[in-house]
Amino acid sequence: MKLGLFTIYCGEKKPNFKGHEKEQFKELVKAWNRIFHFEYGSINLWLKIEDGVLSFGQGKPESPNLKYSLSIENALKMLTGEVDGTSLYVQGKLSIEGDLGDAQRMGGIQAIVVGDMGIIPVKEEEETEKGKFFLTEEDNIKIQASTAKKAELFAKGAVLTSKYGDPNTKYSLGLRIEEFAEQNPDKIALKYEYQDGTIKEWTNKSYNEEINKYANYFLNKGMKKGDVIIVEVENRPEVLFILIGMAKIGVIASLINTNQRLNPLKHSILHSLEGTSNGAFIIGEELYQAFEEIKEDLNLSDLYKQNLYFLPDTGEMDTPNGYINLKKEVENSSSDNPSTTPDIILNDSFAYIFTSGTTGLPKAALCKNAQILTASGWFGYFVLSMTPEDVMLITTPLYHSNALYVAYGAALCENSAICLVRKFSASKFWDQTRRFKATCFNYVGEICRYLFNKRR
Repeated sequence: MKLGLFTIYCGEKKPNFKGHEKEQFKELVKAWNRIFHFEYGSINLWLKIEDGVLSFGQGKPESPNLKYSLSIENALKMLTGEVDGTSLYVQGKLSIEGDLGDAQRMGGIQAIVVGDMGIIPVKEEEETEKGKFFLTEEDNIKIQASTAKKAELFAKGAVLTSKYGDPNTKYSLGLRIEEFAEQNPDKIALKYEYQDGTIKEWTNKSYNEEINKYANYFLNKGMKKGDVIIVEVENRPEVLFILIGMAKIGVIASLINTNQRLNPLKHSILHSLEGTSNGAFIIGEELYQAFEEIKEDLNLSDLYKQNLYFLPDTGEMDTPNGYINLKKEVENSSSDNPSTTPDIILNDSFAYIFTSGTTGLPKAALCKNAQILTASGWFGYFVLSMTPEDVMLITTPLYHSNALYVAYGAALCENSAICLVRKFSASKFWDQTRRFKATCFNYVGEICRYLFNKRR
């Protein structure tokens, strides 16, 4: 198990956190009373698991100079990404004992609990009965410098995320966008590279207005909180317009994996519509054939058949029979902020994203306003130290949490511009970063290896 600076091996295997094995590990740790001692530079550290509580700190366990404590339940949630250490601290579920200022407390949570301050090599001296590990003085100096640099941001992020503790608070992704449009209307919010290489830009004001057109159009069509819209469109500005537009009226945008075909695609769509009788389909021109292959198998009601929208792409294809050209429909829609936005709460869902389906059929995960706004503080402040001048390049699909939470979420914290491209291309990437003047980008999997092999 990796817990920040600590690496602990339970028996001969590292625990994994999948399915029933996670529950088995949870029960094992609850009944597992042990204490471990470590050396962190010249500082003595310890970690103790006793009676369902995990605690760790500096000095001696019986009289520590600094002590962190949380339940095993919350420790496991943190390790599996369900919650973060800062949220637990703000909610009072992670206690910190010791003479620390607020900024240092935030730094401590990040550096010790989560271990994302930077690349921290954990070196095994020897595995004794006490499970002894240590860091070098050089490692210690790096960590201290990084902590000092980010301490102010930790405190700022903590204040931000503490606002999202009450799930019934009236605040949302849509309201954040409206605030940007009002506070800094002329700042660039979005840049997009079309497939012919041309780049278009939207300011905070024009970005919000495009979003509002979609929100007001579907609001006038009778869409309401809890309804679901299927969005099967590749990375394009319209995905963000639709996604945030629906968030403003409480409708859930189901972001379908654009690589899915046949049964996985059918399953994702039907799974999205469970428990709702009202909604719509937005099908991009580029994915029309994929949708048509399974449309009959969906056994759509008359209502859904009347709400099939076609979103033109290259314009090479006319609007098919039975579909409504959404781009034309929203042209004359109001660009004013919809009246519903102020009533959307943090606990309201705004999207479905799906698992990859590699170990079975894809499963939908709810995306809530509180989650993306907390991710904004976490990735924007704690991890990337984003500023309004930063430019985030997004080359990964918007239906993936990495693009939605890590990249777009980070940009939301300080109103940084985002640059969206249709698909990742190692051969085009470095030219795109220069053209967009990108200062950061998100990645998954082997993207960095591909880029390293294409370095110039």
